[in-house]
Amino acid sequence: MPFTTSRMSRNLLTVKAKVKGIPMYLITSHLESTKEHKEERKRQLLLSFKHMMEADPTCTVIFGGDLNIRDKEITEVGGVPDTIYDLWEVSGKRPIAQWTWDTRRNDNLGINSRYLPYLRFDRLYIHHSDVPRIKPVYFELVGLTRIQGCGRFPSDHWGILTHYDKVRL
Repeated sequence: MPFTTSRMSRNLLTVKAKVKGIPMYLITSHLESTKEHKEERKRQLLLSFKHMMEADPTCTVIFGGDLNIRDKEITEVGGVPDTIYDLWEVSGKRPIAQWTWDTRRNDNLGINSRYLPYLRFDRLYIHHSDVPRIKPVYFELVGLTRIQGCGRFPSDHWGILTHYDKVRL
């Protein structure tokens, strides 16, 4: 699903799947980048949340990716809708897993400055099915080890990984 007003050809990629018998609707995107494109990024985030809430109610919906979103921008759009949950937050808000773009720890960009920025650009959200089938239990960062041979990290962003317990019906 393309974001028709994107200046960077951004879109939502979706797939319907069953994971251990649980119907899932998985959505990913790379929202508009940089501070200068915050209005478009906020539009894209709102469309993504709308898409999550309009999904088949029998499916658990997970949306995430490099959203480039700042906390202030989420506040500016009215916050995360009541039926959508930020997986880092509901999994305990562990400080070690907060900053997914952290130039203090990740030197891939080679930023040479006194101030090294760190933000939570990469996020995962969940919208439960009408009968919740999974419970988020753990959120972690991955890709923290340098690749042998080149000495660089896999990306300038850390990857994010979540763990869930299956809810017994």
